[in-house]
Amino acid sequence: HAHDRGVLEDPAFRRGFAQLAPRDLSFDAWVFHTQLDELIRLAGAFPDTRIVMNHVGGRLGIGSYAFRYEEERARWEASLRELAKHPNVHLKIGGLGMVYGGFGFHTLPGPLDSETLARVWKPFVMTGIDAFGPERCIMESNFPVDRQTCSYRVLWNALKTAVADFSGEERLAMFYRNARSFYRLDELPAL
Repeated sequence: HAHDRGVLEDPAFRRGFAQLAPRDLSFDAWVFHTQLDELIRLAGAFPDTRIVMNHVGGRLGIGSYAFRYEEERARWEASLRELAKHPNVHLKIGGLGMVYGGFGFHTLPGPLDSETLARVWKPFVMTGIDAFGPERCIMESNFPVDRQTCSYRVLWNALKTAVADFSGEERLAMFYRNARSFYRLDELPAL
């Protein structure tokens, strides 16, 4: 039954999705970690379509997922590693300021500094980079939604701090070159 499938497996969606690669278009995916298996199957079915997974794979950490933290974190990590086996998929690293991650920062009386956020976010940032490699990761701000946790400047400083141990070339790739390449920004006509 069609209603038993997720959107990514719906035949009508896939007919539309099949039109992306011939038009040299990419797809930004935004799913929670519980839906990554659908994205893995989609990436495998359309190996010529460039896909970027947003928000480090959407690890849920609220509601019932907060009570199964270790189990769900392991599921998220395993799914990210499986998704990374598809060379047509890149990973955006960011969105960690959103409430669904379960960090609880929005309940604090004041905003956290970038060093504290970097310390808390680094394990999630590194899981993504370990799975995809610096050559397929794109740092993202996800503003204004991440304002639930911090300012734009604090967010970027936290991400820079979290990856400070990488080489200058790797950081340049993650913060600039990979996005330019994935979205083919060099090919845009001059304004």
